[in-house]
Amino acid sequence: MGYVMDEVLQRQPEDVRRFLLEASLLDSFSAPLCDTVTGGADSENMLRTLKVVANPFVIPLDHPLTWYRYEHLFADLLRHQLERTRAPAWVRRQRTTAIENNGQDAGH
Repeated sequence: MGYVMDEVLQRQPEDVRRFLLEASLLDSFSAPLCDTVTGGADSENMLRTLKVVANPFVIPLDHPLTWYRYEHLFADLLRHQLERTRAPAWVRRQRTTAIENNGQDAGH
């Protein structure tokens, strides 16, 4: 776990790191859903960036590349890190938001 966190996550700019962690609440994600969960408005550009910096870990689910998921082990590591660094109430609230906006089981 330490290697992935050190080599992939910790070397990213803060905005990319935050996005990776917060989007990990979602089993699959699109730019609009990520905007909702992260509170941002630039998820489409962030997903384009991730295709370059975290390509082995971000898997497209459709064509024309609007839905993605993280590689399963990477998602688990991100969720673990998120739960270590964010208040449990925040994590629960964001998971609820994801479910309400997408009808999916966000996270585990």
